[in-house]
Amino acid sequence: MEALAGAAAKGAAIVRASRVPLGYLGRNVEVNDDKLNFVESQELTPPKARVPPRLALMQSSDARKIWTMFDTF
Repeated sequence: MEALAGAAAKGAAIVRASRVPLGYLGRNVEVNDDKLNFVESQELTPPKARVPPRLALMQSSDARKIWTMFDTF
């Protein structure tokens, strides 16, 4: 977790995802995403969660904007 927080602090987009088949990954539930500047994948599995950040990174590397893409699309 410390390595991911360090990478996020340096500007990397960190997306948390779960391999649980029928689970929802909520924001600030298991981890303080706001403090660590992480993006949660919500209901997307890791393979599906790879797509929105790739598209968002064409526009911005801001975690908030990437999170907005997950929340919107």
